[in-house]
Amino acid sequence: MKKILILFIIAMVFFASCTPYKNLERQQYKIAQLEKENFEVVNNIVFWRFIYDDNENIEKLKNNPRLKFETDTTGYIIRTNFNDKKLNDFTGQFKIEKKDTRYRASVFNVVFYVEPITIGGGGIAMQSITEYTIEQSLINKDGAVRSYNAYDLTGILNPHLIELFTAKEFDKEDDW
Repeated sequence: MKKILILFIIAMVFFASCTPYKNLERQQYKIAQLEKENFEVVNNIVFWRFIYDDNENIEKLKNNPRLKFETDTTGYIIRTNFNDKKLNDFTGQFKIEKKDTRYRASVFNVVFYVEPITIGGGGIAMQSITEYTIEQSLINKDGAVRSYNAYDLTGILNPHLIELFTAKEFDKEDDW
């Protein structure tokens, strides 16, 4: 009887460690890592959001050569990789929101571009996919955040986006 009870306890401990709760904890950790880098997933769409404390110089953003404004508060990021070899060229849409003495920059619909690769051999040529979204990189088909590997996309993008939306002086075009 004691052997059966001990086997039952060992089996319960083993099955308890393999429950979906562990997977839920891992998923919550992955989401927390995204949020740490100012990224969040809402309805399977990845957003980057950052709040800046000074909105007095927000008009200076319109002189930023990497931003193309369509309205006073929306536009898109012109294709760039910020001269970072770890990052493929990308574009994305942005929205600027003002509130009190702060402004919030949001970036979404990020698309990365890869140079096409043509493999020729024996008369066969193949071309790889040349663009992909940030959602394809960070979210599984079931909506869960992918595990991080050595290539931390959000960790690379975050400082570049913070700098991109920081209001500062940009050189104006010479009128020569």
